[in-house]
Amino acid sequence: MKADDISGLVQLAYQYGPFFFSVLFVVFVTGWAHKRFREVSDRTPPAAPADLATYRIEFVVSWAIGIALVAASVAWWFAHPPGVYVFRGVVRNLKAYETLDPAIPDVYFRSVLRPVFAGDETQFRNERFIALQLNKPFKRGQTIPVDFVKGKEKRLTLEIEYSGDEEEPAYVIAWDEKSQKNVLSRVSSSPAHAGLVRIFPEAHAQEAAEPSLRVERAQGVVRAAPSDTYNPRYGHIIKNLQDPYTDVGTKIVSVEELQGLDTGEKRDVLLTRTSKESMLVTLFDLTRHSDAELASKARSALAQFDFREYLAGELRSPVKARREAASDILFRLDRSQAAEVLKQAGAERDPALRNLASQAASDDNFQTVRPSGSARGDQYYVKATWDPKSPEVVACLTRLFNQALISKRSLQDEVALMAGRSQRIVYWYEKEWAIGIAHDIEKCGGRARFINP
Repeated sequence: MKADDISGLVQLAYQYGPFFFSVLFVVFVTGWAHKRFREVSDRTPPAAPADLATYRIEFVVSWAIGIALVAASVAWWFAHPPGVYVFRGVVRNLKAYETLDPAIPDVYFRSVLRPVFAGDETQFRNERFIALQLNKPFKRGQTIPVDFVKGKEKRLTLEIEYSGDEEEPAYVIAWDEKSQKNVLSRVSSSPAHAGLVRIFPEAHAQEAAEPSLRVERAQGVVRAAPSDTYNPRYGHIIKNLQDPYTDVGTKIVSVEELQGLDTGEKRDVLLTRTSKESMLVTLFDLTRHSDAELASKARSALAQFDFREYLAGELRSPVKARREAASDILFRLDRSQAAEVLKQAGAERDPALRNLASQAASDDNFQTVRPSGSARGDQYYVKATWDPKSPEVVACLTRLFNQALISKRSLQDEVALMAGRSQRIVYWYEKEWAIGIAHDIEKCGGRARFINP
């Protein structure tokens, strides 16, 4: 027998499994036993009865084994018919900067964009997937590895588990604060918005409360990167965290690097003041980021530095510039955090700090910026509200929005658009722009609030 013939038989054995061996046994082994029995039966002079009985038993036993193998093969075929087996499902509500990549061959994804809700320009999408397996069905508990990536960094391998109890099971990926990692979990696939309601209740509530509210993009200016110079060991951390166009994954990696610095270097980074802002302010803003993982790790980084003691000491400093710098940082904190700093600074007993404490009693004096992740970097949303019955306020805001937002509307068109309205949401990629337009909105007589849509 030639090598090619042997190779062909091996491939047939691999492809048809028990069927191949049952046919092989019936055709060759049983045929060979039958041939020998006939030869003995037809022998002249006749064979001895003992020899005839031996060959008869050999033929009958080989025939019985062949039939048993055929029966086993048929049973196996009914249980595992040959072909391509498919495991399909859907991973819901991925953000624009989140991607899934197959970690093994024969896994395929197709993106399906979800509708953009009124009052929210966050573009979610579902990733439908199929995993293929040849000649062997998927088993309950079998997992399919996929890589979950945020931006250009933070690759994490997740396991999608096959259960077989749904035709197209649904999954979501969410940050788990307790385990400090992203977790893939199964959700009910029947309600159309089940995953979204569970993970993003605020966005769904906003949609229900303000069905006519639109999100509008500003005519912001892309500023050149600052020319500040830093220590080469940690300078990239500062640049990545303060650059609004850095993707979420890179920011997460930079915060992790910050946490890994020794105490002295970490303090140097947090107390760095660049041409943009203090790094303390940058970290505080990141604790309110729309990405739960980035916000959690920013909080952990800040927890390694006693900012309350530091700011309290700066507020009591005899140097005016240091007091003013600490005051600026104070009003970028959450109101409760600012109250803790003022209490530690002894504002109740210090006449010089009482005016600061009175300002900190109102939320209106705080600039609690809330970055929102996107495919292009961080976006900063400002929600403006006003009294539509005040013509001066409406006229001022009309001019402001007409100049600040991307549109081809004339001032008259803007007037028509503002008629009867009491709120608008605007955004851009620069934090300074968001703070500036919030100030202009309040200067016109409206109210401005930083939000994560």
